[in-house]
Parts: sequence; structure tokens; C-alpha cells
Amino acid sequence: MKVAEVRQLADAVREVALAPLDGRPLDSFSAGAHVECEVRLPDGRVATRAYSLTNAPDDVSAYRIGVALAAPGRGGSAFVHQLEAGAIVRVGSPRNDFPL
Repeated sequence: MKVAEVRQLADAVREVALAPLDGRPLDSFSAGAHVECEVRLPDGRVATRAYSLTNAPDDVSAYRIGVALAAPGRGGSAFVHQLEAGAIVRVGSPRNDFPL
């Protein structure tokens, strides 16, 4: 997926819109769902982190995640906070472990 938009919501909170590379509609999801994203950690390792989806479930144009910068953290939020529009990110399909 590509980063379609980045918005600063608060001092340490960013919203990132993730859109499909091919422009096709995304899978729908239910309230409480999350996606897993690959992030590059400060030591160079690649890890997977889960981020809650914040947009409406019927919006299939992009997945929006809100990420607070965790300091100190394990590095995932720092990776997300350096993303800019156009960046490519590997993102899994939405999952909901605790549906409402």
C-alpha cells in the first residue's frame, strides 16, 4: 500500500491514510478492526505492529490509522511518524479480534 496522506492530529499523534497501489477498493471491516503493518526498527530489523483502523468501515478508499509517538518505545511508532505521502508500506487485511 502507499501512504496517501499524513496529518498531524496533536503534538505526538499522526493520522496516516493507507491506500491500495492499484486503486481498487479495499476490504471492508467492522468497528474495532486493526491492520498489521511492517515497520523498520531503529536496529534495522523489520517487525509487524498492529494499528487500529479509525475511519468508517464503509470507507474502502483507504485505511486510516492514528499513531501516538511512544517515547521510549520499541520503534514502530517512530517509523510511522517518519512516513510521508508516497511511501510504500506492507499492510495486511483488516482483522477484528474483538468484534462489537
